[in-house]
Amino acid sequence: MKVSLTAQPVDKVSAQTLVITHFVGDVPLIGPAGLIDWRLNGRLSRVILGGRFSGRAKELMLLPAEGRFKAADVVWLGLGVKESFDEAHIPQVFEFVIDVIIKKKASQVALSLTQMMGGPFDWRSAVALLVGRLQSERTLKELILSEPEDCIRDAKKRRLELGTGVQVNFD
Repeated sequence: MKVSLTAQPVDKVSAQTLVITHFVGDVPLIGPAGLIDWRLNGRLSRVILGGRFSGRAKELMLLPAEGRFKAADVVWLGLGVKESFDEAHIPQVFEFVIDVIIKKKASQVALSLTQMMGGPFDWRSAVALLVGRLQSERTLKELILSEPEDCIRDAKKRRLELGTGVQVNFD
């Protein structure tokens, strides 16, 4: 499996599927979800305002990209209430994301973990956990992590290793 780390914004990353996350009540949309909402002319905001998506834990919506950014489609994943979300929830979120990847038979997935994480150490731990759980999934060929420059710089400096059979690339 290939893991690509990039500081490019999610709308500039070429991928089959883009996974974005949302906490209940995070309005206006920020981070990757805000960027994708902007690219889709406010469609995500309208979905929230129309009551069709709130961000409840494990709430899921699949949206076409309509050629407005480089991913073919978007999986929008609810994380629940931000104030009650902590590190203990990360494995559950990853299991849900992996289940979605398997069901979609996605070979290339892009996402950003920093919106869920507290700092670089938490981020590195989350990357290792996610990749460890994805290694047995044969359909997925590439995981692209679109993260802030400081996370990418830290991963390079520390020579991020993710196990045998995992090729790490930096963009």
